[in-house]
Amino acid sequence: MSPTVQAILSSWSFNSGIAPSLVVSLVLYLRGWLVLHRTSPERFPAWRALAFTGGFATLWLAIASPFDAFSGLLLSAHMVQHLLLMSVAPPLILLGTPLLPVLRGLPRKFARDGVGPFLVWPALRRAGTAVTHPMNCWIIMAITLLGWHIPAAFDLALRSPAWHKVEHVCFLGASLLFWWPVVRPFPSRPQWPLWSVPLYLLAADLLNTSLSAILTFADHVLYPQYLTVPRLFGTTALADQNCAGLIMWVPGSLVFLVPAALIAMQYLTPRHLLVRPQLVRQKPTLGSPLVPVRGSVRDWIFRNVSASCRAFSLTQRFSEVGGILKTLGPVSTVSRRPWKPLKRFLVLSGGWDTPLKRGVNEKAELTRRNNHTLSSPVLVHLLPPTKTRPAVPTRRFDLLSVPLVGPFLRSQSGRRLLQATLFIIALAVMVDGIFGPQVSSANLAGVLPWTYWRVFVIIALLAAGNFFCMACPFMLFRELGRLLGLRQHAWPRALRSKWLAIALLLLFYWGYEVFSLWDRPIWTAWLIINYFLVAFAIDALFSGASFCKYVCPIGQFQFVTSLVAPLEVKVREPGVCASCRTHDCLRGNEQQRGCEMDLYVPRKSGNLDCTFCLDCVRACPQDNIGVMAVAPGLEVVHDPQRSSLGRLSRRTDIAALASVFVFAAFANAALMVSPIANWRDHLASRLNLASILPVTSGMLIFALILTPIILVCGSVLAGRAIAGIETPTWELMRRFSLALVPLAAGMWAAHFSFHFLMGWNSAWPVLQRAVGDLGLAVANQQASMVPNLRFSMDSVRTLQTVLLDVGLLATLYLGWRIARVYASRFRLAFRLMAPWSGVAVALYAFGIWTCLQPMQMRGLPNPVGLI
Repeated sequence: MSPTVQAILSSWSFNSGIAPSLVVSLVLYLRGWLVLHRTSPERFPAWRALAFTGGFATLWLAIASPFDAFSGLLLSAHMVQHLLLMSVAPPLILLGTPLLPVLRGLPRKFARDGVGPFLVWPALRRAGTAVTHPMNCWIIMAITLLGWHIPAAFDLALRSPAWHKVEHVCFLGASLLFWWPVVRPFPSRPQWPLWSVPLYLLAADLLNTSLSAILTFADHVLYPQYLTVPRLFGTTALADQNCAGLIMWVPGSLVFLVPAALIAMQYLTPRHLLVRPQLVRQKPTLGSPLVPVRGSVRDWIFRNVSASCRAFSLTQRFSEVGGILKTLGPVSTVSRRPWKPLKRFLVLSGGWDTPLKRGVNEKAELTRRNNHTLSSPVLVHLLPPTKTRPAVPTRRFDLLSVPLVGPFLRSQSGRRLLQATLFIIALAVMVDGIFGPQVSSANLAGVLPWTYWRVFVIIALLAAGNFFCMACPFMLFRELGRLLGLRQHAWPRALRSKWLAIALLLLFYWGYEVFSLWDRPIWTAWLIINYFLVAFAIDALFSGASFCKYVCPIGQFQFVTSLVAPLEVKVREPGVCASCRTHDCLRGNEQQRGCEMDLYVPRKSGNLDCTFCLDCVRACPQDNIGVMAVAPGLEVVHDPQRSSLGRLSRRTDIAALASVFVFAAFANAALMVSPIANWRDHLASRLNLASILPVTSGMLIFALILTPIILVCGSVLAGRAIAGIETPTWELMRRFSLALVPLAAGMWAAHFSFHFLMGWNSAWPVLQRAVGDLGLAVANQQASMVPNLRFSMDSVRTLQTVLLDVGLLATLYLGWRIARVYASRFRLAFRLMAPWSGVAVALYAFGIWTCLQPMQMRGLPNPVGLI
């Protein structure tokens, strides 16, 4: 046996004080749990006893295992010990609801006479309520965590075994308080609503991320005590500290994010369906009284509401009900007050439910409905009349209703101004890319597209919507192509899908990596020129917006990202569109063309294929279309019949497009970090290849084609088998592929923001040089024109982590909502989602690891404005 293994095995500690205390506490808990389980098995199920036992086992593992022995030699082992003490053991203990089982496990006389008086003491109850308040719990945890990680306090705990035990007690006590508002053990009462718990956990994750980033990126050892101890496993003190920071960062973040996602799912999942009044079905007999069934809602109303309140005359106004209504007897009505939010009326008549229009009737007669004769008196359940809302404007936020912004976006000249501005910028990039210096950091074609344009596009998409397509300069050439008067053809039916755009998108990612487009300004310039030419040719020869809908790779990137955008082009009031007969938003009129993407706005759902051109807004004669606020990503959950797209659960091409978008986000960033780049170069040298092109091509094929098929399809197959549902695998694969989009959007934003923050002021020297080439003197203006703003590496990493955290939470939430569509029971939905959520968490962990690695300064010789 090696000395290392022998040392690890001999490091187990059986403390004569701690082990018996844990055993006695566990025995008391189990004794009381057995009694309570027999009397109330639903309140105290078996899994709670397992959770409590697991919490005690984790606690013993943290303080008696080799982690404790090696904590004085390795900071990484010390960090694992703290993770077990603060993030694993406390929630497991609280999930066991230990209060009542421990009390019931005590001797009855001692519990009644010794403990009972203290539990009913008002001062103690007030103190307990104050201590377990969420704000106080969070502050106590934050002070404890930060205080003990101060170098002086941490080294004191390392030097003194007594202070080390005090540190552990502080961590365990503060963590029990911290997890109390999250777990809410019975019989405690929550002091904050359930929706606040995810925010509570996210705030703790931000604190944990900041502290772990300091440990990970520090360039010197923060705790000098580790410099004086023998080094194990060939590691240096600084490398061990960086490893400890990563342990605190990634697993520590997951400990907060996973419960936050689960609680958000629990809060947003409807647990109680609306209880409607019971409908009494009886055979219609002339003149027979309608007697309420005993115990029904109707029976309660007749027993508790006076006759004068039950019956009153109604106004005969049964328009749009269907059938001719004739009165054969009196009609009783009741205002159903407990269900005020409902906005429908019911006529319960002889077993048939007749929906009424709001504001209904003085006298109602019974007659035939759908060829069924109704002849008995009925009880009509009505809601109190509500105020009729005007068709326009709606209460939801509408960007087009904002002063100045709305009129600007509505006007065609406003869009042309935006397009002209971007065209001038694109023209400058093309000219400088061809005739300027072929150094990416000194050329507009190397700086503006790859450092600025990408991050602005992703920010606009996530903060608002697909506004780049609205201002796209390539569409100016569409109008020029149509001026030629050429005969236009319909786009080939075989190409009316996303497969061509997917192929072009894969080709772009491949060319970007293989030919280093960011480092070759002239290639970037010719790429933009060819983009203009292709857009011009396709829109000159084919009708509609064929280039945008079926060809443009940039547009497909925007469409997928806009699935999680907060704004959407929608109708304001569907009722107005129901009476429309001209459908100008789709067909257009004499003054304005309609939607060239063939999207009929009343049946449009989500932002797929919507370029935000707002032609439908200008064409609508009722002014009933706006840019409305929506819940980001929620359209992925629903699967309606979408205009021009159909059901997304039947569109394999859109699922494939989303998968390429998702896995390209991680592959594109990973190929820029040093470990992956070094491994690629090493593999090329091992294979005796003169170029890295075959290796890079193979890596991209594996990352963008094979990996999505293996992970997404495999996880869906596993979840389907575990849950035992019969939904087709392809349908589940298509739905869950779209749910990964928020995580990928977070990764794209984290990647692009890193490059932007590194080179945010790199455009000014390049622009200064370009203008100087034209003979205009603007030299030596940088100090006065560009603010001296510097970003720390810790702040950049924190921003990237937050973006990935939000993306993971949104992805898990969408996945959960989709799982609930196919599995109504909580357990089945969890089983269906579990393998797929493992893929999402693995991608998140890979993204965090990628962001922590040294990344190539593509297009920049040195970091600018970064400290």
